[in-house]
Amino acid sequence: MRSLPVGTPVAGEVIGRQPFGVFLSVDGHPDAVGLARVDRMPRRLELPTVGQLVTGEVIWHAEHNHQVGIVLREWAEHEDPLPRFVERVGQVVTGRVTKIASIGFFVRCG
Repeated sequence: MRSLPVGTPVAGEVIGRQPFGVFLSVDGHPDAVGLARVDRMPRRLELPTVGQLVTGEVIWHAEHNHQVGIVLREWAEHEDPLPRFVERVGQVVTGRVTKIASIGFFVRCG
């Protein structure tokens, strides 16, 4: 893990898929297992398939199981839209209702 500090760009092959993300064989580090965890699935993207080559950046370490956490580059390029709306909590907005669900209404805001 000393050779893969946080912020290190990495490349590797997907060696496994799980509901929580994908495991990577990190190029140049045969004993390292990278975990690209899924905290939020970007719109219009799917998990990479086994055998797919991906690139990313190391964002954390777990020394007890020799894993490095990796954010996949193509996922990092997709902006999370939620922070833009944090300051709007409590404001009255207009929009079109697009769906009614048991948890409430989905509204498309301009």
